[in-house]
Amino acid sequence: IPRAGKKILRYLGVNLESFYLLEYKIDKLEVEAKMKKYDYSDVQKFFYIDIKDSNLFDKNKKQLFKQRFESKDYSCFGIKAENEICYLTWISWKFMNYPTIFNIQETLQETLQENEALLEDSFCDPKYRGLGYHSKMNLFRLNVMLNNNIDYVLVLVLKENTPALKVQVKSGFKIKEVIKYYNIFNKSRIKRIKYNA
Repeated sequence: IPRAGKKILRYLGVNLESFYLLEYKIDKLEVEAKMKKYDYSDVQKFFYIDIKDSNLFDKNKKQLFKQRFESKDYSCFGIKAENEICYLTWISWKFMNYPTIFNIQETLQETLQENEALLEDSFCDPKYRGLGYHSKMNLFRLNVMLNNNIDYVLVLVLKENTPALKVQVKSGFKIKEVIKYYNIFNKSRIKRIKYNA
């Protein structure tokens, strides 16, 4: 119901969204212990050639992915079955990327600290949902970050996205801030509120 109401408001020129910014201080022993639960033999690093002919993404998304690959500020990992993408996920090594609805100009883009990285843009083909790929790939990315001397991992989750929130909390993340985005008749505002449990 809340999502339907927000869709109607967007149609009327009013966009209101709330996100949780979660943080995890990487614990080497915890990550290594949890990773033992999964088989990672099917995980591979993706390149643009792995994505460009996929029917899962539209032209705009592919263009965004191409820019990320060219910038070298991102890493992409995924799982394929019979040469089809089952799961795809990203690490941003440099930028705090807000969802596209925030409509933030590139000049206002936030840069991450040297010891931080951002988990973002995870996608699972509907045919492969329910197989535990998200939890598995979350841990895989944490291990990649650990091997790149990252101490703190950030992730943005839509407030109403309870399944994604549960996965991140289960992975050890804690809510750091609530970020509220307002766009009313093309006037935007972002409010960041420290989270008190």
